[in-house]
Amino acid sequence: YVALLELRFQQGSSSVLDINQQRQQIQGLKAQQRTARQQRMLALQRLATLVGKAPDDTEALAAQIDALLLPELTSLPEAGVPADLLERRPDLRAAHYRLESANKKIAVAVRDRLPTLRLSLSTFLQALDIKNLLNDFFWSVGAAASQPLVDGGRRKQEVKRAEAVQDEAYYAYGNTLLTALTEVQTAIVSEHYQALFIEDLEEQYRLADTSLTLSRESYSRGRFDFLRVLTSLQALQQVEQNLIDARRRRLGHRLQLCRALGG
Repeated sequence: YVALLELRFQQGSSSVLDINQQRQQIQGLKAQQRTARQQRMLALQRLATLVGKAPDDTEALAAQIDALLLPELTSLPEAGVPADLLERRPDLRAAHYRLESANKKIAVAVRDRLPTLRLSLSTFLQALDIKNLLNDFFWSVGAAASQPLVDGGRRKQEVKRAEAVQDEAYYAYGNTLLTALTEVQTAIVSEHYQALFIEDLEEQYRLADTSLTLSRESYSRGRFDFLRVLTSLQALQQVEQNLIDARRRRLGHRLQLCRALGG
């Protein structure tokens, strides 16, 4: 691009400002390239450590990675994800054990209720206020499981203390479940809209590719100079970069969902 601008400058069709601005863009791209190479090298070192190799033994690993493509994601199940998968989370399991220690019947009722709760995109999009979901859940559990903790022969203050311990464990579990559901909600909704964004980018890529083809045909017929072709090519490359980054982000959202569900 710079070479063409310099040629046009010699012919009086371009200015020094145009050339200087394009050279400035080249320097910016070189800086981005160095940063990308640094990030790639650091990522390779971290991957080497994860697979049990020395951090400087990255050549073979780099060759394997260069041959890979971003994996294609399967769609989320339309029927939803069973909420009892959340019990694989260490924080929720710990909260459940504390609740079980305070009142075993309520803990059993909570566990029996979880398999009937399914987490799906439609659930979250129709009821983004997840407190309503939790309120329905805990009211049904609490109404079915509430009972006196001790007989009337115990001292009154001991009864109050035991009830307070039960309430603390009950609401601590509710708060932990709320956090887990919110993380699942965030991952599901984020992936949903990221998929829509990717569809828009794919359509934008198709249009940019068509524009490049048309600009090359027009150039070959002498309708305008090669700068228009290069401009179309730059636009197409920018969309390609955005598309790769968008697909990577969608993979990140799926990983967040797996982590939120406990693996």
